[in-house]
Order: sequence, then C-alpha cells, then structure tokens
Amino acid sequence: MQLKILRGKQAVLTPPEIVVPTGKLSPYTGEFPLSALPPGNYVLELTATDRTRKTSATQQLSFSVY
Repeated sequence: MQLKILRGKQAVLTPPEIVVPTGKLSPYTGEFPLSALPPGNYVLELTATDRTRKTSATQQLSFSVY
C-alpha cells in the first residue's frame, strides 16, 4: 500500500510503502504530520497493489489545511 499527499500534481509527503497482511481482515491505521503542511488544498491518494494478481486500485480524497 502506498500513501501520498499531493498539492496540485506534486507529492509533498510520501511515507514508505507498507505491506498489509492479508491472512485475516483487519483495519489498517496510520498517522502523518499535518502540522508539516502549509495551509492549502491537498489530495490524499492511497494505492493498494495486489502483487500476486498484478492489479492495483487508487482512491483519492481532497482535504484542506487551514
């Protein structure tokens, strides 16, 4: 799973890619420092990749920092 914070089309925060265990369903949680971002509009982009099936899905969510 890869998480990115975008401002416009540029990634401003890209934590390391993580491997999510698939043995049993469990929610994944994580944190990233919004205080490091200047005020503005951003997009949270999450990409999950299934390396076995060689497929991926991406979801985006817009948010603002004031």
